[in-house]
Amino acid sequence: MDRERIRRILGIIIALLVLAIIGTVIWILAVDERRPAEEAPPTGVEQPEPEVSIPEGEIREEAPEEQPPTEGKKEEPPRYNEGGQPPIQSQLKMQTITLSPIMGFGGSGVATRTYNGSTFSLEAQANVPDPRQDDIFAAWLAKRVGEKGSARQFLSMGKLEKKDGVFRGQFSRNENLLDYQYIIVSVEPGDQPLLDLPRAPLLEEVFK
Repeated sequence: MDRERIRRILGIIIALLVLAIIGTVIWILAVDERRPAEEAPPTGVEQPEPEVSIPEGEIREEAPEEQPPTEGKKEEPPRYNEGGQPPIQSQLKMQTITLSPIMGFGGSGVATRTYNGSTFSLEAQANVPDPRQDDIFAAWLAKRVGEKGSARQFLSMGKLEKKDGVFRGQFSRNENLLDYQYIIVSVEPGDQPLLDLPRAPLLEEVFK
């Protein structure tokens, strides 16, 4: 009899516990349904900014950035042209340079050039020993040409004559030759015409 009572009591207790659990679950579900549909987002989560609607026909423009004033600032001319040479000058009063020996030859020289806007003048002097029989000294001008000035174009100015122990030559052209910045004195065979470039350069320098 005692065992039968104990079983009944245990059954009643278990039934009550089951009913309590079921009631708790039903209560939790009922509370969740009463909560508002929209809840505040959790802290730390970035939310997209709301889009601002612009009325039709209205255009918003941002103010342009202020630029620093440019008054009084002048653009500098290019230092070199496409051939690697400085820009050609319109006039030159006088420019004199000292010629230097090249290729192991001795001697020295002086060259002076001028340009008055219409006539280009060149004077060349060479302090060198007398050439071999039938050879002459000639003066040349040259300038850089080609891509990035990779080549030189020569211009024959003429023969130097000996006077007072110095070989001299005075030449003039009715054109602007200031872009020919190189001056060369060479040895040439006197019984042959001059070529497009010097055969044996002796002296050379650059008008800067």
